[in-house]
Amino acid sequence: MKKLISILILCIISFEVLACSKITTKSQLNILVFTKTAGFRHTSIPEGIKALRTLSDEQLWNMTATEDASFFNPGYLEKIDVVIFMNTTGDILNEKQEKAFENYIKKGGGFVGIHGATHTELNWNFYYDLVGAQFEKHPKIQEARLIVHQDTKHPAINMLDNEWVTTDEWYYFKEPLKSHCKVLLDIDESTIVGSPNSGSSHPIAWYHEKFNGRVFYTGLGHTNEQYSNPFFIEHLKNGVLWAGKLYDISLSNQWINLLDEDLTAWDKYIGVPHTSVDLPFDFPKSDDVTKGTPLGLNNDVLNVFSVGQNKEKENILNITGEIYGGLTTKHMYQNYHFKCEFKWGEKKWEPRLGSKRDNGILFHATGAHAGFWNVWMRSLECQVQEGDFGDFFPLSGTIAEIPVVNSPKGKGHVYNSKGVEITSSFLGKHTGGRIQRSKNMENPHGEWNTVEIYAFGDRAVFVVNGEVVSTLKNTRYETNGIEIPLKGGRLQIQSEAAECYYKSIQIKGIDAFPEHIKRITGW
Repeated sequence: MKKLISILILCIISFEVLACSKITTKSQLNILVFTKTAGFRHTSIPEGIKALRTLSDEQLWNMTATEDASFFNPGYLEKIDVVIFMNTTGDILNEKQEKAFENYIKKGGGFVGIHGATHTELNWNFYYDLVGAQFEKHPKIQEARLIVHQDTKHPAINMLDNEWVTTDEWYYFKEPLKSHCKVLLDIDESTIVGSPNSGSSHPIAWYHEKFNGRVFYTGLGHTNEQYSNPFFIEHLKNGVLWAGKLYDISLSNQWINLLDEDLTAWDKYIGVPHTSVDLPFDFPKSDDVTKGTPLGLNNDVLNVFSVGQNKEKENILNITGEIYGGLTTKHMYQNYHFKCEFKWGEKKWEPRLGSKRDNGILFHATGAHAGFWNVWMRSLECQVQEGDFGDFFPLSGTIAEIPVVNSPKGKGHVYNSKGVEITSSFLGKHTGGRIQRSKNMENPHGEWNTVEIYAFGDRAVFVVNGEVVSTLKNTRYETNGIEIPLKGGRLQIQSEAAECYYKSIQIKGIDAFPEHIKRITGW
């Protein structure tokens, strides 16, 4: 009996460790971009630095770009989350610097290699194992077809379909790729002019975790033009986020608690204060809170988002609603089941005193904070509004396909699994914008409701109090006229002028939609 009790205690402890292990305490990565060359120098290096600075501004990374190898010392590297070798070439570190870098990787540091990184430190065995291959030759710059290994479910390729046609300088390597590397992209050599077809796999992007740190390499990035290609930018950004441990390939299939008393897993982004709001300092306000100056990241001076406990000792998230805001996960997620409990409070605020109580759960949130209405990110929204739980809103250029019927009230569309599929966006060229949920499943005011989001690949399902109320597929976003698949991102919980409460905020990984969801959706 004592043995059984010991085993049970061990299991409980193990589960608690597992459930807490994914809580992220940091969202602003420290990035070191190294561009030193001791051989061929790529003219695209300035464009690459510019693109990474733009990403850093968007993602709120702290980025340093340098060619000074003295940065490779233990004291400095211990502050760095990801080292990027961007088009480095030749022997660029001395022995002492090499040792510091090797220790950094073995202590869990992230590394991203771009293009010329495989033409670097050719006589250093550790680096060869780290980067995975060594450059041998290349044909002329040309367009090629890349085979995308979607089975890896790696975020660095989740913006791609099963193939990618793009132009770059395509490296051929001296030896086969190191066996510990997992291939993300292969070149279809039959589309290359000027080099023989080897008849075997030709990896051009890969990843591994052999040395404790996360390593991502992409052979793309020779040309200036690649650094303005939105697909390459997403490829690079998600590779950095993965290397920096803010984006995982998969989650545990056990529930992970996202709500603790210190909101450890979250950042707060506070929008533009209404003129009716009393602040403890001078700050510009606006009657139109979609315009103006937001208070910004983690500047929650009025405690719009806070955590207390009820009599059952459950953590309760209190959202006052006094200022528009977004409680944003520090981590990015894909292929998951998200679940929470929600109820309304009593208070309402300007500019929605005369409107329904409103809130929302935003998912697959990407891009910069304040991308929509100066507060929220580009995202897909599962609406939480009085009488409208589970409506779909595509924010800031996002798009999805949904089966619908015409609203019985004569305006708009209502989700129906057997309806006609339409495209939903607010871009002005598609049939639908807001799509209403199939039925009102909200409990009476003041009672708790369970809201769930299943997201897998480019599809998502909304469930309110056990009932499927909407489904989406082919989720994506448009930028500069180009549509890019959207399969993951952050979660945001809105503050939108109404007091409300959340509890039991949880997430777990899924490998597919549950069978009952498949039956309803026909997927």
